[in-house]
Amino acid sequence: MARSVPGEPKGAGGDWTVERRPASQRAPAATGLRSEEPATSDEGRSRLKGARGRAEPKTEPATSDEGRSRRLKWRPAASGITEHWLFGLALAGAVVLRVLVMLAFRPVLWFGGDSASYLATGLRLVPDPSRAGGYGFLLWVLRPLHSLALVAAVQHLMGLAMGVLVYLLARRYRLPAWAATLAAVPVLFDAYELQLEHDIVPDTSFGLMVLIALCLVLRPAGQRRPARITAAGENRGVVPPGASTVAGGNGGVVPPGASTAAGGNRGVVPPGASTAAAFLLGVSALLWPVGLVLLAVLLVALVIRRAGAVTVAAAILAGVLPVAAYAAWFDLHEHQFSLTRSDGVYLWSRTMSFADCAVIRPPADEQVLCPPPGPRIAASLYIWDANSPLLRMPGGRFSARTNMLALRFALRAIAAQPGGYATAVAHDFALSFYWSRPVHPDPGIVDRYQFADAATAWVPATMGTPGGGTVAGDQAAYDGGRVHRSAPTGVVQPFASWLVGYQRYAYLRGTMLGLILLGGLGAMAARRRAGGGGLAWAFAVTILLVPPLIADFDLRYLVPAVPAACLAAALALAPSGQRGQRRWTTSAAATGSSAPDDTRTSSLPSESTPTASPDSS
Repeated sequence: MARSVPGEPKGAGGDWTVERRPASQRAPAATGLRSEEPATSDEGRSRLKGARGRAEPKTEPATSDEGRSRRLKWRPAASGITEHWLFGLALAGAVVLRVLVMLAFRPVLWFGGDSASYLATGLRLVPDPSRAGGYGFLLWVLRPLHSLALVAAVQHLMGLAMGVLVYLLARRYRLPAWAATLAAVPVLFDAYELQLEHDIVPDTSFGLMVLIALCLVLRPAGQRRPARITAAGENRGVVPPGASTVAGGNGGVVPPGASTAAGGNRGVVPPGASTAAAFLLGVSALLWPVGLVLLAVLLVALVIRRAGAVTVAAAILAGVLPVAAYAAWFDLHEHQFSLTRSDGVYLWSRTMSFADCAVIRPPADEQVLCPPPGPRIAASLYIWDANSPLLRMPGGRFSARTNMLALRFALRAIAAQPGGYATAVAHDFALSFYWSRPVHPDPGIVDRYQFADAATAWVPATMGTPGGGTVAGDQAAYDGGRVHRSAPTGVVQPFASWLVGYQRYAYLRGTMLGLILLGGLGAMAARRRAGGGGLAWAFAVTILLVPPLIADFDLRYLVPAVPAACLAAALALAPSGQRGQRRWTTSAAATGSSAPDDTRTSSLPSESTPTASPDSS
């Protein structure tokens, strides 16, 4: 038998190529045997093999399968420790910041009536007609902890997880460690991200679900574990990173969209991944209805990618399932199969920025909804203002009749004044990109996002909550009986003052967010490919655009868009799948002539039958 000689690994973490050469092509052994007298009989081959074995120094690296396996396992581990040190430092700094937030503001921050509503749902599992209450179910799941501080800790972990996901996906698209870390920095260090993580609002959990959905859809499919080598030196069929998958070889990691040996399109999202992503987006819609629009964006992307009718249908069913389940639960309590009873009211508030009833000419039962005389205020304030026209409607702001009439009025106003609607939407959308945080809709709302106003009680402790409770009573019931008499949030110095100063400077400016989006779009346009960045970019713009379309701009709506925007820019700038890749081939001798009985083991799966050598032209 010919002796097996290991080939050289053709890249970091590489596979081993094993070849067999006829005795006539071997170099003479340093044993005193004459090279011109090669052994051709079985006996001669045995003597030659024994002589070579005796001549090999003991210090030679092991060529056994066990030795190869040790080297293949050690090298990636060693490189992983040093490869991610920069992100490790950033992550450690982000953890320290979140610990400071928990020490400074105890147990959590409160966003007025919104937080009170979610907490009531978490305690009594009753819906609030004014908002989707999916976040209340998360609070219900965490209720056995009997600690609002632990709820905040869970949300801080969610924020860290988003930073890790951005980094990991950027690295899988072969961005250098410093660039992937840079993409995660706004998620890890933005002061408003820290503030919302510590607040009893659904924005952090919504952002995490959206980001996981993106990662499921965009995760490159061309990366595999290193090949396993058997005692016979054969490859078990696992394609290592960078291995050739087609005749002619694609060196390096197979990029998204590359073809496999069977000719499959790697750009098509696996059905399981798209189904899971659609389900997560359906769940996110229970936290914030913008998730429904993101689900529609995902379905359009699947159609564009030609994912197939079965895949698209499975995604639709998976996305609709949690929405339908919540609507059925809402119907049990409110006798209306929907997520809320406020969609018409919010769209009506949007029209208050421009509505002119002399142009709209609403019917008599809708005329009460015309904007009151005087200067116009921010759109969303018309819902909560003490002089809101909604208060003159039977049943109040969120009765079924009020919601229905408000929706009709809004549709009439948009149809009669499309220019006014477009102008109002454009104005509020532009607020997302101001250098300084705009004071909108009013100073009272903006102050709720500031650490400096953390101890302010935005609603009375005696205010009623859904299900028959009060704000203070619900806080005590959820937080293990601890009563917060003076204020819902306790401020601890000096940590609080540190974070107040930090928030003045350490946040992603709206202008910078706009540049990130423009940079990602420009990179995709210049390279004439959207890749993974296209879907992430569409998600970020959707999160920013939908609120001005259906209601109003708010500062908290900027934060969930940041991870998707940073991810879009990173993936748009990711190196092309055909550049900077190293070839994985058989050894140099594999391209030379060989005897008919000469056999080689390549890095292709054992069942693959390439039509040419990877190095052939």
